[in-house]
Amino acid sequence: MNRTELSNLKYRFYEPNQGLEELQAKIFNENNPSGPQPATAEQIKQRFEEENIDPQTVRYAFIDDDKMLSYIQARVRHQSKEIHLGFPWALEGCPVGVQDKLFDEMLEYTKKKYENYKIRVNINVKPKENVDFIKKRGFIEKNRWLVQYLDLQQISESEYNQSRYTSRNGTEKDLELLVDLIKSDKRYNSAFKTEEDIINYLNGKVIVDGHLVLVFEDDVLVGASAPLIFKPPGQDKENIILRFAAFRNNDPEVFKPLLIEVARECLATDYGTDKAIAVYTDSMDTPAEQVKVVESFEPKSEVIFYYFYLENNTDI
Repeated sequence: MNRTELSNLKYRFYEPNQGLEELQAKIFNENNPSGPQPATAEQIKQRFEEENIDPQTVRYAFIDDDKMLSYIQARVRHQSKEIHLGFPWALEGCPVGVQDKLFDEMLEYTKKKYENYKIRVNINVKPKENVDFIKKRGFIEKNRWLVQYLDLQQISESEYNQSRYTSRNGTEKDLELLVDLIKSDKRYNSAFKTEEDIINYLNGKVIVDGHLVLVFEDDVLVGASAPLIFKPPGQDKENIILRFAAFRNNDPEVFKPLLIEVARECLATDYGTDKAIAVYTDSMDTPAEQVKVVESFEPKSEVIFYYFYLENNTDI
C-alpha cells in the first residue's frame, strides 16, 4: 500500500457486535509484542461493557470498509477527572496522516466534552518517535512507570514489626479468607465480576502452584500474595513477580511484611533463588509507603513508559 494514498479511507466509531474488538486487539498486539499478555477481543468487549463507554471515545480507520488500519481510544476516568488518551496504534503501511487525524480529532473531542478533566497519555519508552508525537502536541512528562528489580536475599534479611504482623503459608483451607480479602481490595473489582471468578482464579492458578503467603494482623487476614517466575513476551530474562498482591482495605503498610515473606518463601523452597523480584511502581498511583519500601532495597530500575499530561489543559 502506498503510505501517502488516502483514498478509500473511512472512519467509524465503536459499535458493539460488529467484530471491531477482534480487529482492535490484532492492531494493539502487533504494536505491543512485549506486553505482559496478548489483548483479546473478549477482554476489550468486557471492558467496554463494564465502563459503559461513550462510543465516540473509540474511533477506527478502515480501507475499503473491511480492513482496519488504525484506531484510537480515550478512557474516561470520572473519579479522578482524567482522560486517558491512547496512542493511535496502526498497522504497518497505514497511510501517512491517518494517525495524526485520529489523535488530533479525539483530542479535540475530549477537550470540549470533558473540559475540566486532565488529559493523560501513557507512552512506551520506545520508539522515540511516539514520544516526539506526543510532545509536539503540547504534552509534558509528569511521571514514569518503572520496573524495579530487587534482590531476594536482601529482602529476606530485612525485618518488619512481628509484634503487629504474623505470617504463614496458605492452603485450600484458607479459600474463604482469601475471597473475603480480595473482595475488600477495591483494586480487584474490575478483575473479578463474581465471587466464583475469584475462587476459580485462586484454585486454578494460585493454590495449586503453592508458595501462597498470608499476612495477619490480630488474627485477621490483611495481605496475601504468591511469587511467579515470569518471562515477558519478547524478552529473554526471567524474573519473579508478585502473581497478585491483595491488601485489606488497600492498606499499603502491609506491603513490606508481605514482600519480605514472599522473598523468604522463595529462598526456603528454592523457587527462583537466582532471580530478582520485579516490582512495578510510579510516583502518582503507587502509595508512597510502598515506593519507600522498594527504594530501601536499592533497586535497579528500568523505565517502562512515561505519563504525559496536556500542558495548560488543567492544573496538573
